[in-house]
Amino acid sequence: MNADGHGETFNAKVIIWLIGGGILAFIAYLFLSTYAPETSEGNNGAGHALSKSAIGYSGLVKLETALGRAPALVRDEADLNTDGLLILTPEIGQNPDALAKLVAARLGKPTLIVLPKHETSRRPLHSGWVDDAGFYAPQDIAKMMSKISPMGINRVRATASATFGGQVPVVIFNNTSNVQYISGSYLEPIFTDDLYPNDLRKNHFIIGRAPNNVFILADPDLLNNIGMADPHRAYGAVRLLEQLTPKGQAITFDLTLNGFKQGRGLLDLILRPPFLALTVALLVAALMALLNGLVRFGPALAEARAIPRGNGALVANTADLLKLAKVEHELGGRYAALIRDLAGRQHGLPLHTSAEAATARFDAMSKSRPKFSNLAYMAEHAGDRAALLEAAQQLDQWRRSKT
Repeated sequence: MNADGHGETFNAKVIIWLIGGGILAFIAYLFLSTYAPETSEGNNGAGHALSKSAIGYSGLVKLETALGRAPALVRDEADLNTDGLLILTPEIGQNPDALAKLVAARLGKPTLIVLPKHETSRRPLHSGWVDDAGFYAPQDIAKMMSKISPMGINRVRATASATFGGQVPVVIFNNTSNVQYISGSYLEPIFTDDLYPNDLRKNHFIIGRAPNNVFILADPDLLNNIGMADPHRAYGAVRLLEQLTPKGQAITFDLTLNGFKQGRGLLDLILRPPFLALTVALLVAALMALLNGLVRFGPALAEARAIPRGNGALVANTADLLKLAKVEHELGGRYAALIRDLAGRQHGLPLHTSAEAATARFDAMSKSRPKFSNLAYMAEHAGDRAALLEAAQQLDQWRRSKT
């Protein structure tokens, strides 16, 4: 309670804290809505670059990073148009049209598609851990790739090696069972030396090239964490990526196909044209409103009454009602009587003088037209507002001329 007896409705300090807390909460919401997808660890046991499971590719990312060629992990489709090598790790059930659309958007830039192979089941008590559940059906993998290049897929026990730049062949699969191969008339092998064993037909290979500079790795065990556990496969993986990546360019892992697609966040949206101008205008308006609320310019205005007090307000309201009812012209007789009473007081007529006597007295006083009786008749019999106004003005002029 203040000294003048008036209490404060709100405490200024509380209001400032509330406003500050609201601003901080709004900024936190904008931050989380924009960057929450990037803070996800992504270790869900699936076959992508964030996964630490056996079928994931986090080991290859760490190996390339240690060699000074840290791959970029991309969650936004707008960042996939890189000039370097783009590695796609689609999972089984991937929409063939979406995969083909992504590859077509590359416009012939080198793209490596690593086919899935292992079917797994996740351990509910250990996040990121998986158990072997067999292999995916070859026809399901081929269906996923049908819009890029028709192919056949089979698995055999094989010993396979690859030669890199005329060096000694490196054994990447040594008497390994269920090595996954691809075949197709539109595919060509990448390594022509010793990539496939002699007992296999020449149109079966682990790494093939499709049109539009698309490379297909049939067996993911060359690049995934299973492969990184074998020094020969790890070496072969590094040399493979070296040959497929244009000189001076970087490697990019796609995460959008694995469910980590990052949409444009709210903060990113409002800070880009054409919404940037609107954002700035709203911020300026908010700051001005905040300043106006914290610093009062002048005393607070008292709340006005719905119906003002006083005779003036009563007269004004009565006039408005008469105007709405369209009966203003019917008040001419009363106005003439008012003028007659005012003139009688000014000329000293007795209070008991009748209206007829007063009218006759005023007419006798008028040596020229118009006479009071004529003006009173015009006011009393006015047919509309305009006629009443004209008669009232003449009556007022007559009174002033007599005083």
